[in-house]
Amino acid sequence: MELPKRKPTRLKGYDYTTPGAYFITICTHNREKLFEIENVGNDVVRWFETMATNEYIRYVKKGNLKPFNKRLFQQSFHDHIIRSEKDYQKIWEYIDTNPIKWELDCFYHD
Repeated sequence: MELPKRKPTRLKGYDYTTPGAYFITICTHNREKLFEIENVGNDVVRWFETMATNEYIRYVKKGNLKPFNKRLFQQSFHDHIIRSEKDYQKIWEYIDTNPIKWELDCFYHD
């Protein structure tokens, strides 16, 4: 059986070693609302996921948080290279207003 192809997570031809601003969205597995996080950088994403998973497991064992099924995070994430002030402002507005729109989202459930 052939496994499905995953989309590349990096922009083809972009040099990620150059300084810049990035917008990254990380989702929990099956988009479960387990906790809220801030946006972070590329290598930090994996570190964050590891540390967050370990901490989350500690809280699950204490009975403070809901258990998760096999994975805490989805395998991939969305990132966007911020290329201009206008782009930055658009992303900032999205970050600022998105939480108040969560209950209207098609993935929202109590």
